[in-house]
Amino acid sequence: MMDAATPIRFALAEIEVAMLEDGGFCIFCGEPSDNPVEPDARGYRCGACARHGVYGAEELLLMDLVD
Repeated sequence: MMDAATPIRFALAEIEVAMLEDGGFCIFCGEPSDNPVEPDARGYRCGACARHGVYGAEELLLMDLVD
């Protein structure tokens, strides 16, 4: 479950790169995932902020968090 914090938005260019590298980002701190994640990953633990906010690149597209 996400908290009330406003999720970070991501640039399309960084999402496109992450899609090629099985990457994802934390919607709370904006850091890329430390390890490869599935395209539909949701709520993985972030190595930078320790919150469960890492989502796969394709999932971020579906969540409309990409500019």
